Amino acid sequence: MSPLPRLLLDAQAARRAPDVRRSRRYSRFVGLMKFLLPLTAVVLISLIAAWPQIYGSEEGFRFSFADLARDKDGQLGVTKARFAGTDSANRPFVVTAERAVQKQGFDVFDLTTLQADITTADGTWLSITAGKGEYSRTDRTLALTGVIDIFSNVGFELHATNAVVNLLEGTVISREPIEGHGPLGVLNAGTMTFSSTDKRLVLSGGVRVVMNPAGEGA
Repeated sequence: MSPLPRLLLDAQAARRAPDVRRSRRYSRFVGLMKFLLPLTAVVLISLIAAWPQIYGSEEGFRFSFADLARDKDGQLGVTKARFAGTDSANRPFVVTAERAVQKQGFDVFDLTTLQADITTADGTWLSITAGKGEYSRTDRTLALTGVIDIFSNVGFELHATNAVVNLLEGTVISREPIEGHGPLGVLNAGTMTFSSTDKRLVLSGGVRVVMNPAGEGA
């Protein structure tokens, strides 16, 4: 073979060498990820499963979930999450969510399609549903956004778009307009504060109530 063809072959081989090395590195990377990703999932499952025993026993707090799953963006979270505990007066509360994603370790969770149930001193219960919320385990608070519906077993039904639920103190506060109805009739207000301790609902900011004659004596 003449020197020129040999030089051309050597040049082509030299150009192919980096591609071969990159291909080998990529193959090793893929193989490593196939090992690490399942391992990471197992570690996360173990940590989440152990969390109630690590953090919950001394606070009377319980956490459970159905399964570990990724969302459409690949973010890992748990399904059918359930947070249960007691407030400062030892009254029970429960927060459930279709999905929960850790935001700051095991202290803050982003919740989707959630419901919170709290109980007052005389056994009256309040049920709150929302499309989205942020739950803080440390503060025992829920910051809710979107469509928020608040129901009670004494006949009140309120609707808001922003609210903060303090599960420890048993309060619900909305600084944005709310509407709803109760035994007295239909009501609208700029802000709302509910306390389960004294069972008081305080409305302010352009309060408007359309009385229901049948409920005037209630």
